Amino acid sequence: MASALDDLPDDIATLKAMLLAERAQSERLRHLLAQLRRAQFGRKSEKGSVDQLNLSLEDIETAVAAEEAKLEKSDANLSRSNAQKRRGNRGALPAHLPREEIIIEPEAKACPCCGNALHIIGEDSSERLDKVPAKLRVIVTRRPRYACRSCSDGVIQAPALNRLVEGGLPTEALVADVLVSKYADHLPLYRQAQILAREGVNIDRSTLCHWVGSAAVELEPLEATALHIVQATVEGFLAAHDAGTDAARDRFNAAINARYDGIRDYIVAHYRLNRRADNDYWRACAANNDALSPSLKAMMTAWFTARDMAAEVEAQGIGGYYAALSWHSLFAGYGTYPEPAKMRPPEADLALADMPAIDNFLRRCVLNFGDHRAALAALIPAG
Repeated sequence: MASALDDLPDDIATLKAMLLAERAQSERLRHLLAQLRRAQFGRKSEKGSVDQLNLSLEDIETAVAAEEAKLEKSDANLSRSNAQKRRGNRGALPAHLPREEIIIEPEAKACPCCGNALHIIGEDSSERLDKVPAKLRVIVTRRPRYACRSCSDGVIQAPALNRLVEGGLPTEALVADVLVSKYADHLPLYRQAQILAREGVNIDRSTLCHWVGSAAVELEPLEATALHIVQATVEGFLAAHDAGTDAARDRFNAAINARYDGIRDYIVAHYRLNRRADNDYWRACAANNDALSPSLKAMMTAWFTARDMAAEVEAQGIGGYYAALSWHSLFAGYGTYPEPAKMRPPEADLALADMPAIDNFLRRCVLNFGDHRAALAALIPAG
């Protein structure tokens, strides 16, 4: 008790400020306690949400921090004590964040006693978390037209880039930011419109809705698998809950984790088989063979050579994720059917999905050979 009294300042004004802060904190705590009791024991109409309680708690903690900051300005000892408490509870900054070093050199690097040059014997360093505020910018895309001075039909111009929102203002990065803010950070579109308006950019909420809808179309292949995961998770959870044992819980967690891994090929197939060619993204997806696993290559080979898909699914043991009928629906849904001329199995160690890469390799090999006529001229003397 004596040590606590010794920590109190002697200044009357400071003591009064501390007393007022304690009273304010006590009043807010009583208000919060009343809310908690009402939430637990009150009628349903009186019960508040958890978010409301969190907001009340934030208001209390903010008010207490403000009062402590005022007291720290008037009492250096109290400032050092509170700084030590915060230092012990602040955690460590992640190592993956980029570091920007600021070196503060002394004004003079000469010894004040003898005037000789000083050398470094050590340093003190500290880290603070900083944030670069998001800023808007306008990207101007220019497509020059070139024409030949000698010809009348020689105009050349690069094609326009495809956009997620055709004829719209946003870049794909801005649309992604709107999606993350809405669905991950729970920031409604009308509030995002207000934030943009503070930057002098007036975008109506309905326009933001159009952006979100356009992005939803591009993410549709993921939605189908997400619904599958939700359904499988609910079914598995109900079975594990009825069992009510730790072993059932562990089996449920292991099964769901395995299902996430097992549907990867199904998701990749959505993007690989999609025949959209309206922008570079979808064209790149259709040409990306590096993302195909050996299992998916085998499924594609079985489909395009008209083999038994059910037998392939059973041979790979992947029927627990998607049955053969699902694979039939996937391939047929994208309008990809085996060509009669290709209804024959390839070699045992060759997948059809690898054929474009092999064809490209052989074409590049041909470029290393000399001209056929030049070779004949060198071998057969003229005349």
